[in-house]
Amino acid sequence: MSDRCGVVVIKDDLKFAGQRVKIVSQGKLQIDCEFEGDVTGTEVVISEQGKVRGTVAGERVTVLGKIFGGIRGKAVELKSSAHVEGDIHHTSLFAKFVAKLNATPDGDGTLLDNSMVLYGSGMSNANDHTHAPLPLVVAGGGSGAMRKLGHHLASPPNTPMANLLLSLAQKAGVETTTFGASTEAMDL
Repeated sequence: MSDRCGVVVIKDDLKFAGQRVKIVSQGKLQIDCEFEGDVTGTEVVISEQGKVRGTVAGERVTVLGKIFGGIRGKAVELKSSAHVEGDIHHTSLFAKFVAKLNATPDGDGTLLDNSMVLYGSGMSNANDHTHAPLPLVVAGGGSGAMRKLGHHLASPPNTPMANLLLSLAQKAGVETTTFGASTEAMDL
């Protein structure tokens, strides 16, 4: 392990023994070797030579190598050489995707203007298998079908997610009055 300008680099010449190891740093960590355990830092970089079997967490996580486990980060960047097997908990990739849609011309507007993108999960708490409340984001103008852009809509407790899916299907031109366990369409 070497410390260069506040950057801790874990290389092949460092060996770990014993049970699952956890590395925690308040600075930047770069993993250049195979490592089994959890890695947490303000900024974490898994280099092309790096392979982590465990959870990687940080304010900013950049992956060029391999992770066999989850990623938790406010900003996650996956380079073309990255390989991740596990859950990625972040919002930055969605934000970048929406920004790309917004920057891509399409007809008289952008791809975002002509799309409807749903981001979220069908489960509020996966450990308890609860389905409410669900924090969901719908982005895009739906080719003019979406009327309430830039708004926060709070549904009554226990509103089925199927109500939102029904509304999106109708906005996309599908002629239906039900979708799964929907009870009514939402006003979007």
